[in-house]
This record gives sequence, C-alpha cells and structure tokens, in this order.
Amino acid sequence: MSLCGRTSKDMFATQAKFELLGEKMKRDKKETSGVREDLANLDEDIRAVERGRLWVIDRAKRGLIIDDEAEGTLLNSQRELQTIQTRRKTLMGELELVDMQDTKMGQTEALLVTLADKVESADNQTKRAMVAALVQGIVLTPGENGGFKVNITYRFGQTQERITSSLIGQKT
Repeated sequence: MSLCGRTSKDMFATQAKFELLGEKMKRDKKETSGVREDLANLDEDIRAVERGRLWVIDRAKRGLIIDDEAEGTLLNSQRELQTIQTRRKTLMGELELVDMQDTKMGQTEALLVTLADKVESADNQTKRAMVAALVQGIVLTPGENGGFKVNITYRFGQTQERITSSLIGQKT
C-alpha cells in the first residue's frame, strides 16, 4: 500500500481514532465543571477578603482598632488575596487550554473531512503534493503479526504545531 493510496479501511481507522480523541476531549470538558465551581468559590473568597479589608479600614478610621493591628491584618489579607488570585489565574489558564484544544480539534476535524472528500477524486501527483504539504515526518516500525506501525506527524499552520497520529497497516 502506498502512502497516497490509502484504502477505505485506513480512512475508517483514522476516523475512529479521531472520534476517540474527540470523546476524550469531551470528557475533559465535562471535568472542567469542577474547575468552574472552584472559580466561583474563589470569586466568593475574593469578595469576602475584600469585605474584611473594608471592615478593618472602617474600624481603623473610627479608632476602634489601633493602626498597627489594622496594618498587620491588612497585610495578611493582602497576602491571602494574592494567593487566591494566583490560584484563580491558574484555573482560568486550565479552562482556556481546554477551550483552545476544543477549537483546534474542530478546525482539525473540518480540515480532515475536507481533505478526505477531495482525496478521493485527486490524481496520484496531487495526493503526493498533499502529503508533502501536510506531513512533517513518517516513521515505520515493525508491528504485531508481521505488519508495521506507521507514525505520521502532521504539520498544521505556520507555527509548526504538530499533531501525531498512529496508523496500523499491513505489509504489502
């Protein structure tokens, strides 16, 4: 089997792997609900610390607590606020990563569907040109039952981001 003459079986295998990756990403997205709850709790913690700071400032202005006590309390609450905000930024980064992966997955799926539709009617020279444009590298390794394993590293976009896909084929 040539790389350009992939069979329908190969295309179905690729589609199945793509669907498994999609399912994993859906599970990851569902797992973010806990992260969203944590964010809501952190937002409430931030509001509580800020209310506490305002209470201390009010009490200090009224002379109900001494300045040293107010200053120490405000410094502690500032450190607590910074810790909460750092944790919040970390969680927001995790959510952004999941969203970015979801977007890239959709873009990749659209590209693969378009290519699969067009490759059926393309001549061998066009197929070779498509492979040359889309593939960063191909590594063949011996597989099970006398077959081989094909690891294809695709290139997507100008940033040379890579998505690696493994296809298992038979010797021809």
